[in-house]
Amino acid sequence: MPVIFKIDRFKVSIHADDHAPPHVHVNYKDIEIVVDLRNLAIMHMTKKVSRGDLRAIMAAIKSRQAQFLDSWENSHG
Repeated sequence: MPVIFKIDRFKVSIHADDHAPPHVHVNYKDIEIVVDLRNLAIMHMTKKVSRGDLRAIMAAIKSRQAQFLDSWENSHG
């Protein structure tokens, strides 16, 4: 899974063989957050993160939402 962006220690990636809807995976150690790129809803979170970290992650994804959606479309046709 190629990392397409980093937010502090969190890595954002898109899995090429993944399912719809368009989404990104945000990982750090045993934390995984899956964010729907259509509406920026959290689809899954394995472990809670601080409000500050979550705010930074969501702000970074929102500011790059169009770019990440393009990457999803390029990966999934």
